[in-house]
Amino acid sequence: MNSDKGSACRQLNRLAQALDQQIDTLSDDEIIAEAAVLHGDAEKAARETRDLIQGVISKCGRRRLEAARRAYDAQITGARSNVVRLPLERKLAVIERVAAGDFGKQLTLAARNGSATETDIDSLLDDLVKLGLIDEEGNEP
Repeated sequence: MNSDKGSACRQLNRLAQALDQQIDTLSDDEIIAEAAVLHGDAEKAARETRDLIQGVISKCGRRRLEAARRAYDAQITGARSNVVRLPLERKLAVIERVAAGDFGKQLTLAARNGSATETDIDSLLDDLVKLGLIDEEGNEP
């Protein structure tokens, strides 16, 4: 498929170069006259062409943005520590162990009356890994 894509790009480049050479030999008046013959109203044809090009540019921009979002999401997902992959009971045990340790006495955790979501727990565990209080597996370093 890549060779087909490369071949198509080369063909398109050759066509563009040929059109460039042909257009370069014409005056502005000749181009407008030819557009009027082919499309009726040269100004209307120019507007339609401009709109078409703008549409393609916008579509390409949206595709690039979507690709960037997918890449970012993949990077963020891949950046999570292994500790977030543990079963929920093990995650809670790790947090309790850290809270009960020496550092835990200085650590204040926001309480939600037991309504912390697993996402909240994962975020806390990621923070504990970044702080060096636990390793990637939830063990003390």
